Amino acid sequence: MVRWRPPVLEFDHPREADVHLNGRGLVIAPAMFSTQQIELLQAPLDPGRAPVLAVPTGDAPLDSTLWEAADGSAAPSLDELLGRTRAAILAAVVTGCGTTEPARRLRVSPATVSHHATVLRGARLITTRREGKAVLHTATSLGLALLGRGGRPGAL
Repeated sequence: MVRWRPPVLEFDHPREADVHLNGRGLVIAPAMFSTQQIELLQAPLDPGRAPVLAVPTGDAPLDSTLWEAADGSAAPSLDELLGRTRAAILAAVVTGCGTTEPARRLRVSPATVSHHATVLRGARLITTRREGKAVLHTATSLGLALLGRGGRPGAL
């Protein structure tokens, strides 16, 4: 369905168009509830946002995991995927908190939490809202999905 011919990623679609990423990157997302063709989704009101390539999952049953390794084994734990500290920070902000609370709980500096929060925010796993001089970090729906049941880091 998709061909890589450097520097161009090609896919069949009824509408022909050239999309230049200009450093924005490309998000590739499985699409379980769509037609059986690849779609390129763009945010017209936010031209700086990376486009999303929605790829149909085929005939995968809804109760199967899309995140199995090629050999059929379970996907790596969230700690292995994100790193122990970053996964713990993601779990800590599920209900919303500032920077100092996870720093104190995890015994790391507020600067470390701030750095990891920046990475998590860039991956759209958390949002950060300023409240006066303080900030409030909260997990997004994607972050919550990665955490799994009960908001605890673990296997995907």
